[in-house]
Amino acid sequence: GLTARIVSCFLCGLQQRSPGRSGRYTLGVRRWICWREWRRVTPYLLPYPADPMPVPKVRKPALRLLPPKGRAQKSKLDERFLRSKPPPPTRSLPFFPDLHAEISRSWGRPFSARLFVPASDYYGNVVGLDERAYKAMPRVEQTLASYLSPGAASSLKAPTLPSKPLRTTSLLVGKGYAAAGQAGACLHTMSVLQAYQADLLKGLAEGERVDLEELQRTADLALRATKETARAVGRSMAAMVAAERHLWLTLSNMKEKDRVFLLDAPLQPSGLFGDAVDSVVSRYQQARKQAAAFQSLDGCWASLYREVQKLSVAARAPPSRDRDPRHSRPGSSKARPDLR
Repeated sequence: GLTARIVSCFLCGLQQRSPGRSGRYTLGVRRWICWREWRRVTPYLLPYPADPMPVPKVRKPALRLLPPKGRAQKSKLDERFLRSKPPPPTRSLPFFPDLHAEISRSWGRPFSARLFVPASDYYGNVVGLDERAYKAMPRVEQTLASYLSPGAASSLKAPTLPSKPLRTTSLLVGKGYAAAGQAGACLHTMSVLQAYQADLLKGLAEGERVDLEELQRTADLALRATKETARAVGRSMAAMVAAERHLWLTLSNMKEKDRVFLLDAPLQPSGLFGDAVDSVVSRYQQARKQAAAFQSLDGCWASLYREVQKLSVAARAPPSRDRDPRHSRPGSSKARPDLR
C-alpha cells in the first residue's frame, strides 16, 4: 500500500546517505538525517480520519489520493463559520419569554385544543411525511390486535381498543404524536431556510454579490417557521398532560361533566390539575353534604309516613261484610211457599 511504499522510501534514503562500511554517523547526525527524511515524506501521509481539526496544508496532497466515496461528506446542518473545538462549559441561557408565549398558547385548554392549524400545515408542507410517519402514529397490526383483543378486532374496520378509557388514552397519545410530527415537519422548513441563509452569508463574506432582500426574506421565514414549531411542541405537551390526567381520573367514579372539566383545566407547573382540584373538591364536598341532608330528611319522612299509616289503620273502621245484592243468586230473594 501507500504507507509501505513511504516507509521503504524512507529506509532507502537512510541507506543511500550511509558513509560506507568503515564509518558510522554519530547520534546527532543520524537524528538530523531521520528528521530530514521524515520531513520529505510527511506531505504524502494520510490524515487521521477522526481528526476534528482543520487539515494542515502539508496534508492536502494526501486528500487528493482518496476517492470521493472515502471522504467524509459534510452535512448541510454543520456549522459554516465556527471552528471545531471542545464545547465550552455548560452555562444556562436566559429565559426567552416570547418563545414561551408561543409554546404555551394551547395550554389554556389542553384537552379540547385544535390539533391541525392552517399555519403549521403551511410551514410543515414537506414531501413524504405520510411515508415517514410524521402525520400520524403507525397503527397496530391486524394479526396482533386479533390476538390481544379478539372481541374488538374486526376484518372490516381498523383495530380499536376494547374499552372507552383505553380508547380515550390512545386518542390523546396519538394527538401528542401528531403534534410532535408537525413540529418535525416545521423543523425541515426551518433547517432549509437556515442552511440557505448560511450559504448567502458565506458568499457575502467571500466577496460575492448577494441580494440582501433575499437574505432578509429568508430570516423572516425562518422566524415564522420557528413560531409554528414552538406552537406544535406546545400542543404536543398539552396532549401529554391531558393523557396523564385521564390515566389518574380512570381510578375514580367521577361524572363525565367533572371529568371533562378536569381534563380541560389550564396547564400549570404547580401540579397536574392545578387550581381545578380545589373547585372539584369543593363540588364534591357540597354534593356530599347535600346527599347526607337528603338522606336524613328521607329517613325522617319515611318514619313519619309509617306513623301516619299506623294511626290511619288503627282509626279506620272495619269494612262491612254485607253481601251485594247484585251477586246474589237469581230467585233467592223470593219467599218460599209453606208446605205444611
